[in-house]
Amino acid sequence: MDYGKSYEKNIMNPLYLIHTPTLGHESLVDTIESVQKQTYKNVKHVITTDTEEGHEKVSKILNSIKPKNTLHFKNPETVGNPNGVRLTVGVSYLVNYDYWQNCGTGDWIEDTHFQNVNDTFEKYKCSWVWCLRKIWDWNKELIAPDIFESIGHHISWNNYRFIIANDCHVVPRHFMHCIANLNVIAPMYKTCNDQVIFNELRYKFPHFRCTNNYSFNFRLNQDRDLQKNESAKKWYLEGYRVMNELYPDGKYPWILE
Repeated sequence: MDYGKSYEKNIMNPLYLIHTPTLGHESLVDTIESVQKQTYKNVKHVITTDTEEGHEKVSKILNSIKPKNTLHFKNPETVGNPNGVRLTVGVSYLVNYDYWQNCGTGDWIEDTHFQNVNDTFEKYKCSWVWCLRKIWDWNKELIAPDIFESIGHHISWNNYRFIIANDCHVVPRHFMHCIANLNVIAPMYKTCNDQVIFNELRYKFPHFRCTNNYSFNFRLNQDRDLQKNESAKKWYLEGYRVMNELYPDGKYPWILE
């Protein structure tokens, strides 16, 4: 049974929320500016911090940029972790929105991202939507378009099905309420929360669709050890090489017409 079907409704001019838990790294500017440039205008950006240093850094950035439709939630005590999943869970219940998406510090979205997402919802009447991503290094140099891991129904280069659920999926509010707790539960069992969330969504809400656009830009963590970033970069490039050998004509089966 597709539990999402009973909840589907046509929302005129839906409100899309994009959430960024952060420590206030200067690359947050790239994230904020990309949200501000959206051609689809009914978008709200919620930024959350849970350290005094983070509060101060983000306040300084926001005072400098003065972005529209942007909220800064200052959690009074530290509850997060490097991925900010507890902040994601808490905020998902506390703010108003029709659809939810995460975006990490330093990551950014293309100008037409939410217009593409909204068009996909309207055209296919699907339960939730996901987008393709490009992967960049810490200096914003392109590593590769992701044709090897976050590719939905199709087998990734390492033989599993996957969507980077905490970046590339856009879900209705009631779906987010169903899956938010998985962000916390999965790490307790040493399981990838992205994988658990994707499995939950695809089994319970199987009527989903890709925008077919590489509109999410994932950037390697600027604060992470350089050696770990180099290792991640090599892994991505190997995946890109393997899948290009499988589909040398560039006709990827996960990109549907």
